[in-house]
Amino acid sequence: MRETLRIGAVADIHVKKSSAGTLQPLFSKVSEEADILLLCGDLTDFGTPEEGKILAKEITTSLRIPSLAVLGNHDCESGREAELIDILTDAGVQMTENAGCAACLGGPVDTFGRMNSPMKCISATNRNFPGRMGHKESQVFLASPLTVAASALTGHITDPREYLS
Repeated sequence: MRETLRIGAVADIHVKKSSAGTLQPLFSKVSEEADILLLCGDLTDFGTPEEGKILAKEITTSLRIPSLAVLGNHDCESGREAELIDILTDAGVQMTENAGCAACLGGPVDTFGRMNSPMKCISATNRNFPGRMGHKESQVFLASPLTVAASALTGHITDPREYLS
């Protein structure tokens, strides 16, 4: 029995109409390097079913490990999050319930994912200031979604080009 669970995580991938095929190299690589992939919000640009179907195809053609996802604010922008959840569930993604954006906004102390002590984090969010994701002494490094995903695989800030073919 394996004693270590390798967790990959990515957020803010903002799939849009032009994204078809762009995540397949990353999902293929994460399938080799991790045991489960966490998809942590803002998976689509506007939360449309069309964007959801593009993401679902990326997942079904390239991801070979279980995945767990939470929607972000962009995924709810079109008001069609129920359809988006159905599309992703049909693609094999386990969806969380009643989640929100509190961690990236430094929500209450009991918020899942909030940095309650001085920690280091890499994020694809679009702004940064002391206390943005919790503790005011935490260090939040901003990077592209691909850099964040590659860094999740290695545990340190990583150039994603080695994961793209």
